Amino acid sequence: MTTTATKRERPFGVKAIIVLHLFSALLPLVAFFVLGDPGISRILKTYVYIPAFLPASNQALLEKGVLLGITLFQVVLVAGLWQMRSWAWLLVMIFTGLGMTMQIWRYFQGFPDYLGMVVNVLVVFYLNQREVQEAFRQEKEAAA
Repeated sequence: MTTTATKRERPFGVKAIIVLHLFSALLPLVAFFVLGDPGISRILKTYVYIPAFLPASNQALLEKGVLLGITLFQVVLVAGLWQMRSWAWLLVMIFTGLGMTMQIWRYFQGFPDYLGMVVNVLVVFYLNQREVQEAFRQEKEAAA
């Protein structure tokens, strides 16, 4: 087997992270189309604090913008993971850490997101597997 073919192989953990990020990126969009605007408000309370002092029309626009921004960012992360880019591993780790921090904060505020917590724990688990770290390390060394 050539080194090019070995480099192209993705460990199971990378594939699992990709699926988990696609799930967490697409779930809010599906909820938007199924639940409508009130559904966005409920889901976004687990992602970001939307100031209550904004007028209702501005708040709804801000919620849609945040939802779209998070979804686009996750799609970029998934593309980077698929291409085995080391920057994607780092950004996924940062994004997941920030998400877990926000979810813990929201838990103590009375808005627990147990599904999101489980997804983030699984992502961290797979990111820290030796074969996943080595796969991204090899990509970084090959680029250098």
